[in-house]
Amino acid sequence: MIKENKKRITFIIITLGIIIIFRKIIQPVIFVNSYQRDEIDKVFNLKRVIQISLYSAKLFFRDIFSGIFKSISNYKKLNFFEWILVIIVPSLVYKIFCDYDFKSQRKRFEKLFLISAIAIVCGMSIFLFSSYVPTLFGFDNRNLGAVRLFFTIFIISAAILLAVKVNVGNKVVASFFAISASVFMITNISVKNSWIYANHFNHELFSKLKTTLDENHITGGEIGLDYDIFNELKTNPNFTFREPVFYYNWEAPMLSKMNGINPEKIRVCNVERKKDCKIIFTYKNGEIIRLK
Repeated sequence: MIKENKKRITFIIITLGIIIIFRKIIQPVIFVNSYQRDEIDKVFNLKRVIQISLYSAKLFFRDIFSGIFKSISNYKKLNFFEWILVIIVPSLVYKIFCDYDFKSQRKRFEKLFLISAIAIVCGMSIFLFSSYVPTLFGFDNRNLGAVRLFFTIFIISAAILLAVKVNVGNKVVASFFAISASVFMITNISVKNSWIYANHFNHELFSKLKTTLDENHITGGEIGLDYDIFNELKTNPNFTFREPVFYYNWEAPMLSKMNGINPEKIRVCNVERKKDCKIIFTYKNGEIIRLK
């Protein structure tokens, strides 16, 4: 047993060493545009630690449920085939778990509960050592995808353990799973539709900007584009979380090229990221208007 533990510890140390060597030495040499966001000293910044703690609490107790609520509110936008999935998948879930022996598998669910809890803590601890901020309303990092997955597993395993403890019947548990599956299906489909909408939104934004640039005979320079992104994401029912609408300036060259704007001559910037552009256009109610 002692030898096995030593082997495990050695394996963990070697693995961490390889990761650190790759991240800090090999990656910056191989990849010219390598960007390091890990900042160990941030863990000693008490103000940031408190901020991350509050954002984490908001993430789990508000943002997730807010996204689910917005997704369910958009149920009318689901098409026929999507409704078929919403009906079939929960039905299969109910049928599978209706006669499942949860009591005999209690220890497995306890391990699953513990593993998911540890995974969530480890996943969230990354924010203490980096410049990232934990929020679902953004796609700046891939870590939250894993956190959301383990959070779902955590909730499911906790519900099963609670059901076993209070001796709830299998049909009740299966019904709970079926309802949860339908909610998750609607949420995932709504998020998928929001991504599609965001893509159309971006292309419409840059397509109309192209038309306005031609009308104003602008063939070069730095252009500021303002469409009140935060208000748009908050009030537009087509967005579930912060879908990838144009925000960062590095996103502009590809969107410009795809919509007929030469990114080598015209550099489009989001006013939220760069406010000192000499020429600024605003996008509101489907129209591009020049401000200066």
